[in-house]
Amino acid sequence: MSLVEIEDLRVAFPRAGVEAVRGVNLSIAEGECVAIVGESGSGKSVTARTLVGLTGQGATVTAGRFDIRGRDARRFGPRDWRRLRGRFAGLVLQDALVSLDPLRTVGAEIAEVLAAHDVVPRAGRTERVLELLDAVGVPEPELRAGQYPHQLSGE
Repeated sequence: MSLVEIEDLRVAFPRAGVEAVRGVNLSIAEGECVAIVGESGSGKSVTARTLVGLTGQGATVTAGRFDIRGRDARRFGPRDWRRLRGRFAGLVLQDALVSLDPLRTVGAEIAEVLAAHDVVPRAGRTERVLELLDAVGVPEPELRAGQYPHQLSGE
């Protein structure tokens, strides 16, 4: 069974009069790495955001088939999408630095995700934040967790 099966995915933004994605078919197997490649404005980001339920308000998403782990994602509500993002999938956009709040520390940003998805009890969040920073190769996780996004730039 594939982790993701999509047939004829279409994403439109009716208020803007734009159909950003037309007829995407995609199958992702467990352990497989998939890249979405295309010209600027071709719908790559909209497709990726749709795969994790972050298409945005005002978007109309249709598909002949949109299964994630054998479940019909066309029937997902906000809680289903949040659970999926917290435990199964994540999304890092091209310029992740603009996604971070410049007024919050890196550690606080990561801890917020752990809290929002109820992944780690409050008492273990700080330790888990440091483990995650270390796991992705961030040097001196204790120091970096207390820094702000702009303080990481170029280091």
